[in-house]
Amino acid sequence: MKGLQRKLFMVFSFTIFAVLGTTARLEYHEAIAYHKLAQTISSVTNITIYELSSHTPDKSSNVLSSVASVRFPVQVFISAAGKAEYQRFGLWKGSPLVILSLRDGTQQYARFSYYAGFFGLDGVDGIYVVQGGQMSEFWTNYQRALDQLRIAEDNLKKMNK
Repeated sequence: MKGLQRKLFMVFSFTIFAVLGTTARLEYHEAIAYHKLAQTISSVTNITIYELSSHTPDKSSNVLSSVASVRFPVQVFISAAGKAEYQRFGLWKGSPLVILSLRDGTQQYARFSYYAGFFGLDGVDGIYVVQGGQMSEFWTNYQRALDQLRIAEDNLKKMNK
């Protein structure tokens, strides 16, 4: 009987430590994600959305200068991002390449979802869900930017014919 109790205690202890470890790890990732977002929004000076997939491997200036692009209002992003809720998991169906120019001259790649009110930052697992989703100022401005991007892309195609 003591052997069975010892085994049950070991299994119970292992399970408790595994749950606590997983919880601590998830909380750590969440803290890192919020910290990265805070660093980014405190120093973003310009946001450009490109007519390229966020998964495009070649993000060189030559490639970027050959595709349509539009600016996104920095204050709208900062306001939405400051209230966004981090979620560890998210389903991406597609997003354009978004480049956030930072005060120190560096660039942060981001993704704005085509289909819902959330975004992601490269190097951060998970997504940031904007309050109000598709009813938010972020979403309205994003849809306007996508419309401008389509027009700019059409104009580029006409010029290149």
